[in-house]
Amino acid sequence: MKHPGAPAGRSAARAAAACAVFVTMLALAAAVVFAAGAPKSTSPPAPPRVPAAAATADRPPDEPGPFRSPDLVELIALDPTLKLDIHYARKDNFTGAPVYTEARAFLQRQAGEALVRANRTLRAKGYGLLVFDGYRPWTVTRRFWELTPADKKVFVADPAKGSKHNRGCAVDLSMYDLKTGREVAMPSPYDDMTAKAYATYEGGDA
Repeated sequence: MKHPGAPAGRSAARAAAACAVFVTMLALAAAVVFAAGAPKSTSPPAPPRVPAAAATADRPPDEPGPFRSPDLVELIALDPTLKLDIHYARKDNFTGAPVYTEARAFLQRQAGEALVRANRTLRAKGYGLLVFDGYRPWTVTRRFWELTPADKKVFVADPAKGSKHNRGCAVDLSMYDLKTGREVAMPSPYDDMTAKAYATYEGGDA
């Protein structure tokens, strides 16, 4: 859910170069996934079609097609070298309680395969991908919206519109150093809801 910031701290220049490669590959992945339409939200089926304006927080929004067929894949099944840190399966997240029963991450297959390619490119540079979240059930998106103060809702998706996470086409992640196993320093931690979480943030020591 965090807006990615520029790498900061130790080995910043090297991390920035690696991150640039990764961002480029993810952009290409997004183009592939959305070229023929993203998959419809994989939450439970919605009631009969109604105008979009009538969407409520009681059910996922009714979306026009066309859609790809849902094909969620577990990320570590695609690449066991991906490192998982699923905060939402623990208490150390902005809700203060687990929202997942298992520490697992999934994406639509094409997005997951693009992520694997990006991870392989980073590993050649001494880094690996650290995944915080992928596919997110719509009910969790609704819970995040309900728990987030009005002045912070820019950081979470409106359940009346749905989220790319609900469609398995978005991933929350960072990088880690292969030598130390430690996460690369960023301007803000995961789930941060301050100006430091924006991609346009110019602070930090990078």
